[in-house]
Amino acid sequence: MKILLTGATGFIGSHVLHAFFAQGDTVAVLGRTPLDSSFNTVGFYAYDGTYASALDALNAVQPDIVVHLATHFVGTHQPSDVDRLLASNIGLGVHLLEAMKHVGCRAWLNAASAWQYVGSGGDSPFHPNGLYAASKSALDVLVTAYVHEAGLHAMNLVIYESYGKGDNRKKLIPQLLSQVQKGQEVQRHLKLVGKEKQFYFVHVQDIAEAFVLAGRRLVEASSQGLGTFSHYALHSDQAPLGIEGLVQAMGRAWQVELTADYGAFPFRANEVLVPPAGVERLPDWEPKISLEAGLASLW
Repeated sequence: MKILLTGATGFIGSHVLHAFFAQGDTVAVLGRTPLDSSFNTVGFYAYDGTYASALDALNAVQPDIVVHLATHFVGTHQPSDVDRLLASNIGLGVHLLEAMKHVGCRAWLNAASAWQYVGSGGDSPFHPNGLYAASKSALDVLVTAYVHEAGLHAMNLVIYESYGKGDNRKKLIPQLLSQVQKGQEVQRHLKLVGKEKQFYFVHVQDIAEAFVLAGRRLVEASSQGLGTFSHYALHSDQAPLGIEGLVQAMGRAWQVELTADYGAFPFRANEVLVPPAGVERLPDWEPKISLEAGLASLW
């Protein structure tokens, strides 16, 4: 299988890249920043913000599928963030979709954010949580047009809270790990948001395996019938974990005594306290790495 991958320098994207390689697939990368020598790809293609650069990559690679993980994340945006959010989360995607139509590639696998699906499983109306999620949802509307116009077979894999070794993002688990490892006392005390906050945590290796599985299915489907657009979630079948449960799991995995001041920090504007649960989990996939095993591997 030939794959054109975006977002390969990111935390999740780098694991997806290596997961495809482990299956013997050929992967080329489209991006703004060249890869270092540790990424043994068939080729790197520079994206300069233009449709022409995306088309050059598609023409050169002739991929069976485009796997799109590149994104620009801002939790609470400022006016100065708008241009980059639109260019990264909408513009790049549209350039790829149009180039795919030109070369006849009909399989599109996209990394979606759970915050695009707030309210999708309950009585409240569907609404993305902030401009970041809204910009990604805007791309989904455009994907739908290519499904009907070009027979595209598209899939969103909905990512919740990812974690794993080497994660340098400003995410909860790596930040708490850093705090705990800096502490010298037997008992570490953490200051956190309120106990109302809940999470679905999935190890990045399990997420990468989901992309490989979904990619195979899309390529098989792309040679048949009318276009489709499906949405599948990547989380376990267990209930979401509260932040107090996370602290307890960290204490057991890292063999330290942890206490916490819950509510020491306020929730940010538009905080989603309970992760959206209205999207079906990817069929025939489930996380293999338990939270405690994954946490233990970080220590």
